Amino acid sequence: MLPLLGLCAGCFAGTPQTTAYPVPRGKIEGLAALDGTGIVGNYADAVGFMAGGGARLGLGHNMDVGVRLSYVYAAADFKLTLWKDSIAAVALLPRAQGSWPIMGLMLDAPVLFTARFGDVVSVNMMGGYRHLLSKTMDTRQFGVLPATVNGGYFNVAFGPLFAITESFGIAPEISGAYPIVGRAAPGTFIVSGSLGLRFGAERPQFRDLPE
Repeated sequence: MLPLLGLCAGCFAGTPQTTAYPVPRGKIEGLAALDGTGIVGNYADAVGFMAGGGARLGLGHNMDVGVRLSYVYAAADFKLTLWKDSIAAVALLPRAQGSWPIMGLMLDAPVLFTARFGDVVSVNMMGGYRHLLSKTMDTRQFGVLPATVNGGYFNVAFGPLFAITESFGIAPEISGAYPIVGRAAPGTFIVSGSLGLRFGAERPQFRDLPE
């Protein structure tokens, strides 16, 4: 099972890397990122790296949408900010992501919390249930019977955002996923990290916008 997950590392990489504050209406925020995924489990260990990019569009005072792409995955999400003030914000972030050449589908809807420390620094924390489904593939070359992944993971992510200027920021992030239900490779822990460069609506999204 673990080699299958190693080949499907793109299923776990590429979190939205956004804050709980909405992107202002009509504004576009861009992201360029380098992702890394490490898998530690019962059979073997695996690690992989990939580059990706994305964008977010502000739809209103409390919502925006985002897409993220790389050569092994494509993802889309919708962010609804449930509460915000000038110090902190909370949002719900339903998301779907597909990966290839190992065909997989990931669905999750984490809660995102952002705490601000002035205009330059904020801290983002995200957590929730993540479900991964992959097609059956032949893994006998790895000494493992053909199998699918169809199970749930508890996923958490943490990362600061450094808004260097009005329209540029640096966003490192680390996340971890642990299997909790179904065929989700028991005893396997997945760690993903990302270094993101964000362009566009950086500091404006932190302002306490009227409802």
